[in-house]
Amino acid sequence: MVMKQFLSAAGIVLGGIAMSVAVAGCSAPRPAPETVAPQPCALPREGLVYYVAPAGNDAWSGLVAEPNAARTDGPFATVEKGRDAIRQSKAANAGLKQPVTVLLRGGVYRLAAPLVFTAADSGTKDVPITYEAYPGEQPVLSGGRRINGWQRDSSTQSKAKCNGKLWSVALPECKADGGWNFNQLFVNGQRCIQARTPNQGAFLRAACPTSKNNSRGFIYNDGDIKPWDNLRDALVVVYHSWETSLHHIASIDEDVCRVKFKEPAPWGMGQWEKQQRYYVENVFEALDEPGEWYLNRTTGTVYYYPRPGEDMKSAEIIAPVVTTTLVDFQGASDKGELVENLHFRGIAFQHTNAKISRIRNPGQGEIYQDAMLQATGLRNSSFENCEIAHAGGHAIWLAGGCEGNTVRQCHMLDLCGGGVYIGGGWGRNDSSPAGHNTVDNNFIHEAGLLFHGAHGVWIGKSSYNTVTHNEISNLDYSAISCGWSWGFQPSSANNNILDYNYIHHLSNGEGLSDMGGIYTLGVSPGTTERFNRLHDIYNYAGVSHGSGIYPDEGSSDIQIENNVVYRVRTCPLFQHYGKDNLVRNNVFAFGGEGQIQRCREDIPCHYIAEGNILYADIDQMLGGTWKSGEDKFKVGRNVYWSTAGAPKFKDMDFEAWKVYAKDEGSIVADPLFVDAANGDFRLKRESPALKLGFKSIDLSQTGLYGDKAWVELPRRYPNRALNEVPKPVVEPEIINYDFELDETGQEPLEGNIVLGKKNDSITVTKETAAAGSQCLKFTDAPDLPHEWMPHIYFNPKYDTGRALVSWDMMNSKDAPASFYVEVREYGSADPFIVGPTVSVTSEGKVTASKQDIGTIPLGEWVHVDIAFELGGAAPGTYKLTLKVPGRDPVVTDVPHQNPAFRKVTWFGISSTSQTKTVFYLDNLKCGSPADLAKPPSRKVNAAAMARKAAAKAAKPTNPQKLVGHWTFDAGPDDVARDSSGTGNDADMSACWAKGAFGTAMCCREDAYSAEVPDDPSLHFGTDSFTIELWLCPARLDIDSKDARRRFMSKSAFPNTWWNLNVTADGKPFIEMTDSNKAGFGGRPSGSIPANAWSHFAVVVDRTAGKVHYFINGKEDSVLDLPATFTGNLDVDGGELGLGGDWQPFLGLLDDVKIYRRALAADEVRTSYEQQRPNRTSVEHTVVE
Repeated sequence: MVMKQFLSAAGIVLGGIAMSVAVAGCSAPRPAPETVAPQPCALPREGLVYYVAPAGNDAWSGLVAEPNAARTDGPFATVEKGRDAIRQSKAANAGLKQPVTVLLRGGVYRLAAPLVFTAADSGTKDVPITYEAYPGEQPVLSGGRRINGWQRDSSTQSKAKCNGKLWSVALPECKADGGWNFNQLFVNGQRCIQARTPNQGAFLRAACPTSKNNSRGFIYNDGDIKPWDNLRDALVVVYHSWETSLHHIASIDEDVCRVKFKEPAPWGMGQWEKQQRYYVENVFEALDEPGEWYLNRTTGTVYYYPRPGEDMKSAEIIAPVVTTTLVDFQGASDKGELVENLHFRGIAFQHTNAKISRIRNPGQGEIYQDAMLQATGLRNSSFENCEIAHAGGHAIWLAGGCEGNTVRQCHMLDLCGGGVYIGGGWGRNDSSPAGHNTVDNNFIHEAGLLFHGAHGVWIGKSSYNTVTHNEISNLDYSAISCGWSWGFQPSSANNNILDYNYIHHLSNGEGLSDMGGIYTLGVSPGTTERFNRLHDIYNYAGVSHGSGIYPDEGSSDIQIENNVVYRVRTCPLFQHYGKDNLVRNNVFAFGGEGQIQRCREDIPCHYIAEGNILYADIDQMLGGTWKSGEDKFKVGRNVYWSTAGAPKFKDMDFEAWKVYAKDEGSIVADPLFVDAANGDFRLKRESPALKLGFKSIDLSQTGLYGDKAWVELPRRYPNRALNEVPKPVVEPEIINYDFELDETGQEPLEGNIVLGKKNDSITVTKETAAAGSQCLKFTDAPDLPHEWMPHIYFNPKYDTGRALVSWDMMNSKDAPASFYVEVREYGSADPFIVGPTVSVTSEGKVTASKQDIGTIPLGEWVHVDIAFELGGAAPGTYKLTLKVPGRDPVVTDVPHQNPAFRKVTWFGISSTSQTKTVFYLDNLKCGSPADLAKPPSRKVNAAAMARKAAAKAAKPTNPQKLVGHWTFDAGPDDVARDSSGTGNDADMSACWAKGAFGTAMCCREDAYSAEVPDDPSLHFGTDSFTIELWLCPARLDIDSKDARRRFMSKSAFPNTWWNLNVTADGKPFIEMTDSNKAGFGGRPSGSIPANAWSHFAVVVDRTAGKVHYFINGKEDSVLDLPATFTGNLDVDGGELGLGGDWQPFLGLLDDVKIYRRALAADEVRTSYEQQRPNRTSVEHTVVE
């Protein structure tokens, strides 16, 4: 593994102020957090003052700072008592009459549960309530407990892998049934690593996915995952592109090297890299490095491998007892119950666990994790000069209804999640708007340590916030994210000020990708990004990009001005798409692939880039695509310079670029920076940029401000070293696929597929085959974005010798298609060179390089062989053989489409119909004769074997044709058993609820579903079926244009699916799309209430073409199925979800049944009556 250090930024001078950053260290241990020196306050304070001290007593008055001599009075012992005393004072005096201060003496206050503030704890604007450090002392609110009693350990693990240096301690309360299960450990203020494989800084690689869309497992390389002790306690952290997903192991199959996860990822495994990265932690057998630890939940034993210099007899070792949230502000703005005018100063908040017992993996931003300081409905409050450290989630979340709050001069570090989160999104913390909050002068670093996709500052659906003067560094993903709307939909985040921030050392080569220092989404009028300094942003190079300022999907109307951005992997400015962004008077330097970039031409990707300096050590100024036209972009008055020679503008020199782009007033000239190589971008007086009108960028106010100790605090924390993770070794692609090993109903495992996503698809099918039982089916559709969709391509690499290409094809009789099969050479000309190409029309006419070859019959398989030579001396032709059954073969020599074609880098098939059409391909081959003679890939075989091993043998259904029945009576457990006899057990990600009704499934925002692997018994085909269940919604409303919540589903989108939903006004209904893309989504007349049990049944009678809805045993409505709804509803390959992963249902589900027949009305009524006596109460307790 290549390791190198970043350039030191020590002594950099920007805008007249020295800004120092410590040199990164490869393996230097992280120092313990610096305690924040509390600001002195004069005593006595104005108004009422309470005192709290670790040596206090909650029976005392709390009105004096120290115990009296008789120890009959003195300070309180707990902050809770201080809070309650204020409540009592308010009640006794009909409200507060004077400001109240609670002064916390120095020391540690250990909390066993979150400290809660409600509307009853509010102050007012004139009479605020302040919780503050006593002058000169440092109070710490800790959710941790000290662990004592460590002894040298004599286990085999200690002797074999730890040089006999392990220590251990028995904690009976940590056994599986003991109630204390911690996942964080801190020794002398430093985070320890749960024993992991491989060790920190390295990664394992998957061998390949099991299928194209499997989100719950993959094929691992032999020996990487083993049947470790306590296997289900292990945590697998999988890297995608801009996110990671966390998984508990449900099972492994050593014979085929298949791992199955309990929780799904947001995407199919292998979507970005088939050999994607991951690591496994909480594995005792992996405990082999100083600083690692492990908790054995079976024995209740904790093991730790001390770092050099740690004395286990005197070390302070802390494990949390509180999970995620240490202080909880429980306002409810929608009810007018606000928590207001509370202020916290000089207090440290430390030690919480990560919430990983039930994991909901997010699609972005780690938004399903809570914060150490979690707030809803908090107004006009502040956190100043505080420390938030050793957090199991984010540091602070100002969620729904939080307005007018300030977070200033706080030190946030050592965070499993992110720093400050504001607002919400995707139904998470967004029930009420948040806005007008200030995040200023904070130092946020060492974050995203477990939830790697977290941000330093995240703004979701929230406007009018100010994020200024913060230093954010050493995260695995973007430092600031602002916006939660994709595309050009109405703005949900606007007028946010993102100015004067110092952002550096992100991702560091080993983190995530598709990232930027400042990342924005959506239409954002009034939002500014000014006077920010960003550098050393190096994403993981194997996937996507890492840039400085990143306006992503739809980012529009943003002012990007007076920023200095340098040393980034891709481009200092990287716009995916958006409109009317003003990019002015910035320095963009040392981008690895260009200095400014546009990414799209099919939708608006417009910005004005005027008066900037682009400075590079490569010759390329531009990244992405730059078609001319002022509706695309506008440039002018820029200074371009490259230390590598004459700058390039894509494939143009400057003179050609000026004409092409109408780039008026720009020059190519050395801007004469003081020392650009070492980050000093001040301009010398004779700079040509100044003469052109460029205004010197004064960064003297950028980053932290205040007293010297605070401003220089970042120097105490070395930056992470650049760890360039090698890309996976990918075997040369040999196209030799018969699709027999692929999963039917899914996209093939191999190949890159591009869809218009408007009912077009490319899937493996059993409908027909040239040989064997499976082939590839192409389904085209009207109104796709491009004529060449749907489309599949491969990337073989051949440049010399003989190449062979062959395939079988059948054009359908009922909906014949037009399509082509083509071989290309990329890299030698723009955009590419076409070699052999064969086209087929819907009438069956075949052409090769525009030369007529003949006609093929519809509905019959035919075969094509192509052979040609490669290299400089190749003749420029290919021999084509067309074989149609019952005819003599057609054999002909055909010239390449482009005579310059000499090598193979691309092989693909595109459907070019403009209507709904179908054709089939089988036995695709492209390669050299020697390669095509090799056996198929072992990895593909392994994936197929794993699927076969995981498949259950078909079982006869019971006489009632009941194929699934989940009573949830056997919980709590990781599995909800199917009592139908079919064996369709569900893996529980949701929680369990116990009440008078018995045991039920409890769906919460963080734990909302149970997954049943696909099984033939759950394939409805064209048969009738019935689904019935009891449900109790906790909440029906949702902030969404499509206002419904999903409580059951089976999906192989975009092909077929069905799901059950309940609307915001309580109407439960089924939505279905069959294999012919015919759909149904009719709704009943009646509705169900929130917070009460209701019985719901839907009977889909395919024979009669009717859908019957029943609510509480009574038939509510009967609706017609569309006449076109004749296709199958197998939803082959799609898991059955109880609960929902999209706009998930919140509440209770119980007694879920699926029948492969239409139940009669009296049967539904009987089922309802049997359970009704148990459904009078919804009171319950939640069991994890």
